[in-house]
Amino acid sequence: MLNGIGGKTILEAKRNLTPAEFHSWVTFFNQYGSINTNRRLEYGFAMIAMQINNAMGGNKTMRDYMPHYQSEETNLTFEQAMEAWK
Repeated sequence: MLNGIGGKTILEAKRNLTPAEFHSWVTFFNQYGSINTNRRLEYGFAMIAMQINNAMGGNKTMRDYMPHYQSEETNLTFEQAMEAWK
């Protein structure tokens, strides 16, 4: 599982995570995004690239430098997450 949350396998996570804990993780992911280290690095490098571009007269956004960006439309509600979890 992702960073060992709930267990090492999906089956362990489904067995170990309580609905309350699962809800708190869904809320965390929707508020702060992925905890994937590579995505966090991508965000930081995109911010630097955008600032350099803007300083040189460009008008790019951070999304232009983030090939793995997911829009806010991909956020799940708790109910959607629980349905997918079954």
